[in-house]
Amino acid sequence: MLRHTPAQLSAAPPAQPCAEPPSPAAREALRARLRALRQIPALRSLAQRFSISMRRDGLTISEVVESLRHDPALCVRLLQLANSAAIASREPVSDLPTAVQLLGVSRVRLLSTTLLLQRDTEHFGGEFDWKHLWIHALATALLAERLDAWTGRRAADSLAACAILHDVGKIALSVVEPDAYRDILLAAWRDRHSLPALEAARLGLDHREAGALFGEAVGLPSAVLAAIAHHDSPAFSPHAHQPVVALVGVANQWAKLRGLGFSGDGLVHEQDLWETPAWTAWCQTLPSPPDTDDFAAREPRWIEETKTELKILRG
Repeated sequence: MLRHTPAQLSAAPPAQPCAEPPSPAAREALRARLRALRQIPALRSLAQRFSISMRRDGLTISEVVESLRHDPALCVRLLQLANSAAIASREPVSDLPTAVQLLGVSRVRLLSTTLLLQRDTEHFGGEFDWKHLWIHALATALLAERLDAWTGRRAADSLAACAILHDVGKIALSVVEPDAYRDILLAAWRDRHSLPALEAARLGLDHREAGALFGEAVGLPSAVLAAIAHHDSPAFSPHAHQPVVALVGVANQWAKLRGLGFSGDGLVHEQDLWETPAWTAWCQTLPSPPDTDDFAAREPRWIEETKTELKILRG
């Protein structure tokens, strides 16, 4: 998420230690600045795009196609996806209506919105490059959809938004405290420290709280706020949102374990997904435990399909 190679990050000078924890007054001042981020057009657009897309259900293929025609670059990506090994029909796909039909309206919505969000955050510049964070976020959404379909449930209409925006607090912190957040990311990467722990120690709050403050200020739905605040601890989310938050938590860990994108945290333990706390929390929201043997058999294909989609979208 910084504009450096791993080798450059490892060779970077040590991050400056925090002399003392932030004072309560400093913490409250930072919270106030996070709430005021709705004044930054790109971040406001980031939130509003999803809020708007979630209000409109039942879009027809023709309506989706008409909206896509205004963005040639997006059309190219979607046609490439429709022709990918994971989705391709017997005949090459060369027109948008067929591509949308093959991919599905919900998938097109997710992919197009993610690409637009990437563009919205590109202008931040400086040392922060959020492309890999968006790749991680999109991977989380794609994997969450696969898990949801595998169990035969529909966790929530807001699943895609919850997954894509779960780490938005990292962008928010990089905007309000760019120098401090640069040091935090360097330390997390090089020294394999817990990113939330470093954030809390040096800033007085972590990206989950920061994201929730920003999201509440710009009016994100309650399910998305719950996922932002509790994707690492679904049991603490409001009961009504626990199924979708737990599912996002599992997909988030799954994406990290398989190296899909980069979320900034240097601590990624090698383990089976069903051994993680997120999986345990998710299972508690299901009528019966999922079959881990079946999951293990299907996972390689799921990961390869996801990698194909991410590679095409990465361009």
